[in-house]
Amino acid sequence: SADGSWDAEVLERVLSRRIRLVSLFHTSNLDGRSLPIREIAERAHDRGAQTLFDGCQAAPHRPVNFDRLGTDFYALSAHKMLGPTGTGILVGTPQALSGLRPLVIGGETVQWTTLTDHELRPPPYRFEAGLQNYSGIIGAHAGLRYLERIGLEAIESAQRELNREVTEALSGIARVHVLGPENARDRPSIFGFTIDGIDPHDAALFLDEGWGVLVRSGMHCVHSWYERRGLTGSIRASFYLYNNRGDIAALVHGIRELLERLPSRPDGARPTSPRGRRAPKAHVA
Repeated sequence: SADGSWDAEVLERVLSRRIRLVSLFHTSNLDGRSLPIREIAERAHDRGAQTLFDGCQAAPHRPVNFDRLGTDFYALSAHKMLGPTGTGILVGTPQALSGLRPLVIGGETVQWTTLTDHELRPPPYRFEAGLQNYSGIIGAHAGLRYLERIGLEAIESAQRELNREVTEALSGIARVHVLGPENARDRPSIFGFTIDGIDPHDAALFLDEGWGVLVRSGMHCVHSWYERRGLTGSIRASFYLYNNRGDIAALVHGIRELLERLPSRPDGARPTSPRGRRAPKAHVA
């Protein structure tokens, strides 16, 4: 829907256009909300469409059982699961994968070949031409095994509690606006927000240099969402297994100090944010 929440009627209107593939996020990297994958997949399949879900923001933070999702494809990034950059995973049903042709054909992708024809090997071999990124694959596997030992249930519970603390600590501040669901339970891995009168990049730099808190600022690869709302971007704090309550305290204190240093104007208008990227010096407690 317009606010990003799940709306079955909107999906049905889209599906009425004879869509062949529905591609959506599992969990949004913008505001942390999740979609009901199984219901979406069932509605799409009823209309003859396949489904692909981006699980990059979901799989590292919660248990995901592909067989129970009902989707045709599910993609995730290994570097968000403690693996190296440049590695990713595409999971698909045997039927869905068999219907795909590889981007390139090379060694190990075919059963046989002539100058005029060829026969592809079954998945996944048809998609793995030539030499692979073996070091990246080994590193991705190590990251996944580490997460398995800790337990994704434990990770989800811990980050939900951290998000609850920062949400409650900043909920009474009028100039701080949380993106997505109000309840941290519905966006456990992400605390996305804007601050009236302060450029997101300036806020991020201030938190980094003054409080040692690393957040992401900008439009998070969804420029159209911000354009429709007249926003120049937002700030995103993401929680993971290495964060603790000390990190939350630093984030909250940093935001409060930033607000004190750049107060609202007496007439209620937003103060002009500095165009540069040098943050005001902060005192670290």
